[in-house]
Amino acid sequence: MKKAISLGLMVLMVAMFLTGISCAGDQAAQETEVQLKGALNMDNQFVDEDGQAYALAINDKTAELLDMPRQMIEIKGTLLEHEGQKTLSITDISPVTQ
Repeated sequence: MKKAISLGLMVLMVAMFLTGISCAGDQAAQETEVQLKGALNMDNQFVDEDGQAYALAINDKTAELLDMPRQMIEIKGTLLEHEGQKTLSITDISPVTQ
């Protein structure tokens, strides 16, 4: 009887452990290097040519961007996606030339 209960508890713990590992992998953030053209909107989000809005990570380049006049720009940076939230960390900014 005690062996059956111990074995049942052991199987349950292993199942919970494996479930926890698989869920932890799903929540990992993904980073991608990007080069996008777009502009800032009224909420200080970067909106690319396709209309996709990105939250901005706060750094020196973001401060530089916020001080620039509202215009079409090209940015290089890292896109971080975590739980559906897209955050853009800008590394380079240049005006778009037609």
